[in-house]
Amino acid sequence: MSIRQASLTGAAAAPPTLPPEAVLALDEMEAQAHYNALAAQRIEAAIRTHMRQDLHYTYTLGGTRFDKPVLLDAGIALLMRMLRLVPRHRVELALREPAPVVAPDGGIAGHRLLIKYVVKAELWHIGPDGTERLVAEGLGSASSLETRHLYRWVTERHLPPGVDRATLPARTREVGGRRITEYRSVNPDPDDLDNTLIKVAAKRAEADAVRQLPGVLEACAVLPDVEMPQPSAGAAPPPAAEEARPSSEEEPSAQDMPAPAHQASGQQATAQAAPPPASGRRQPPRRDRSFDLAEASAQGKLVKIAQEVDPAVSWYITIARLLGLPSAERGMAAIREHWLGQGRSWQDALALAQERLASPGEERPPAPQDGHQGDTGREVKGA
Repeated sequence: MSIRQASLTGAAAAPPTLPPEAVLALDEMEAQAHYNALAAQRIEAAIRTHMRQDLHYTYTLGGTRFDKPVLLDAGIALLMRMLRLVPRHRVELALREPAPVVAPDGGIAGHRLLIKYVVKAELWHIGPDGTERLVAEGLGSASSLETRHLYRWVTERHLPPGVDRATLPARTREVGGRRITEYRSVNPDPDDLDNTLIKVAAKRAEADAVRQLPGVLEACAVLPDVEMPQPSAGAAPPPAAEEARPSSEEEPSAQDMPAPAHQASGQQATAQAAPPPASGRRQPPRRDRSFDLAEASAQGKLVKIAQEVDPAVSWYITIARLLGLPSAERGMAAIREHWLGQGRSWQDALALAQERLASPGEERPPAPQDGHQGDTGREVKGA
């Protein structure tokens, strides 16, 4: 092997070196990703347990079917209550001025009073001790020139004088056992919409703020505005929609959380013993959500411990030092290789870290030396 080849081989084998601020940013990104996955799983569980289909959420909206639940106005309000979130609103724009109305033929049919509101909603979390914290913001608007507010459907005898019904859009519907024809006419009373418009703008702002919460967009489909048509009570859910959960491809995966060998074997045996589904269609595999939640919770507690132990150092470097892992300066890479890759779990790591911190003289874990080998709990305790 030539000197050039040897140098290239050594360079490829050397681990990449990142500045401390870059490592901290990557750790924060990874911790936030795990937090979002955990939040999505909790929200899915809340939808299945505490919400009713066609009241709080739906799978069919505007003729479109969704694989994930679509939260309706009542569902958004219930989710905010469950999360102890209080909305506070501020009117950003209040406008009242004449505006042209376009006729069906494209001409100007006259001028109407434009009433428009833009509202900002802030979601404040109220803690058990009464402390308040701003967690999300959203914007919403409503206008009297929107189609649903600008027009109304009336019978022929309620049309304004001099209006030719042949030029108006018409519809036929059954009322009281007889069929009637209605015509779409410009609403002659726009001032009656003032209260409705500001409330619609506020609800739209709340829905926009809820979209910003961790895990909401992962657990739910597109959140509709409050004034969108509600589904009928008899609307049937799509296949496998009763459980309000996405398919396996859409489920948020918690990385770096391998199950112990005995648990993995038990899950495999259970999967083999399960009877095939009644329908011929292949069903997606189901994940052990309780295990994922426990692992994500343990990892989150470890991150908090690492922040308290040494806030100036990357969280996962501190965790690797607490576990006594070799090459602890590699942070998450060392944890994957020497802990998770050896079949251990985040719950095992949390228990060991708490045991070390509870022992005298373990308040600040020292950085491991090059020759230190502390891969097991017994070696760490005896170090």
